[in-house]
Amino acid sequence: KAPDRSKWQLRYLMGCQATNTLADMTPANIRLVGLPQLLQGLYGSHGRDLGFVLMLRDPMSRMHSAFYQKHFTFKNNVATRGAKLIDVAKYMSSFAAYVAFVKDAVPSYADANWTAVSLDYRLDDFYRSIYSRSLRPWLDEFKRSQFLIVPMKRVFKSTANRIELLEKIRDQFDAQLDASPIQSGCAELKNKHRDHPALEQDLPASLKAFNTLYFQRDVRKLSVLLSRGDG
Repeated sequence: KAPDRSKWQLRYLMGCQATNTLADMTPANIRLVGLPQLLQGLYGSHGRDLGFVLMLRDPMSRMHSAFYQKHFTFKNNVATRGAKLIDVAKYMSSFAAYVAFVKDAVPSYADANWTAVSLDYRLDDFYRSIYSRSLRPWLDEFKRSQFLIVPMKRVFKSTANRIELLEKIRDQFDAQLDASPIQSGCAELKNKHRDHPALEQDLPASLKAFNTLYFQRDVRKLSVLLSRGDG
């Protein structure tokens, strides 16, 4: 028997017409190991019709935010989830502790063995922020012309920037999109209350070199990777 959510998804997909633009906005999909190859296999020659729009945050800020999202979950459940979660909480006790843990753990992997890093659940928030590595499987399977990558900070800055992004999506992917909800203010983005310290207050000076060592270098690698074209 299909779960209620599956039934809803089936009804939704069955109602889609060939002329409609169908989008899946699930960020976690980018993280799933093997999904690019699976999609390419499922779509076959129609894989060239897929478009990928990625809004990327500053990598260090992304890892910082993701840490606290998990930190509060672990903190609220540590009393009921057993010893394994308590062990996890040791390096989740603070953001500085997590950065120190990552700094010590990553060099233990061979330089070329980023697949192993991607499979280590403790390094998940770090790996998701290493864009040249986490996006590489997708760029290997699909043409670079199928990707539109924009800084999230710019999209959040103004309504005009969000409309501009929508126009880029329409132009690049020939997608039928309606900008009226954004123009009318219905899709206005508001910053949520931040219930954790700012990154500048949360990272000791002794660990700030971590940002340069991994993230700043990685952004440059991503730029090179994207500039290669489809070949």
